[in-house]
Amino acid sequence: ERKIQQNLWVDIGCYGGHGRTGTFEACLLIKMLKITAKEAIKIIHREYCYLAIETRSQIKLVYDYEKFLRKYCHEKN
Repeated sequence: ERKIQQNLWVDIGCYGGHGRTGTFEACLLIKMLKITAKEAIKIIHREYCYLAIETRSQIKLVYDYEKFLRKYCHEKN
């Protein structure tokens, strides 16, 4: 996260480059931009790859991560 904030190159990827990569990138967007899982998934599909975040369990993980951050990490408005 710090490297991205410093505009340094960060390589994110898995073997196939879709499921796990898209899942991680969506979670990173949620944390850094404080957006919803739905918004993050839309961004990944639009800007990275429509096939990213391939399985129901990966989608669930992204939504669960958003819930976790809302409960424990993000400032309450």
